[in-house]
Amino acid sequence: MRAPDVYLYELRDGKHCLYLGDYTTAGGLGLAPPDSQIRIRHIYADTVPALPHHLAGPQSVETTVHFIDAAHSIVDFECSIDSGTTLSSHDDCECYFEFMDQGSCEKALRCAVPPELADTLWCELLANRGKYVTIDDHLVVTTYSTFDDYLTTLKSKRG
Repeated sequence: MRAPDVYLYELRDGKHCLYLGDYTTAGGLGLAPPDSQIRIRHIYADTVPALPHHLAGPQSVETTVHFIDAAHSIVDFECSIDSGTTLSSHDDCECYFEFMDQGSCEKALRCAVPPELADTLWCELLANRGKYVTIDDHLVVTTYSTFDDYLTTLKSKRG
């Protein structure tokens, strides 16, 4: 799985929040410990009109990822993970986590990115709390005050 394209770290209502842009729902679920239990709170997909009854209770990460991979076209998804973490995703390309503690947030980030980027990226996220951050393979970091600023820069790079 490839690393996300853009990141955001913020504190909200006492929770440590991490945004991973251009990162799939299955990828986000894959950051949870394999023995975690997932409880799907909400799902909307073009091909799934309602949550299947057999997924109404707690599920393993593997079962949930298998369902997500098979469902295709996930528009909105929200789940709780037994560690107290929540994950929501939009358009199957934006993952937003809420963690109870900073250590769990950092651990998830480190699992999502190549090891050579992890230290620099985590330090930059802490130093630029509430801002969107990108990092390239040469450890060049760029920060954006808003997501729209990031999108504007992205569009200008693509021509």
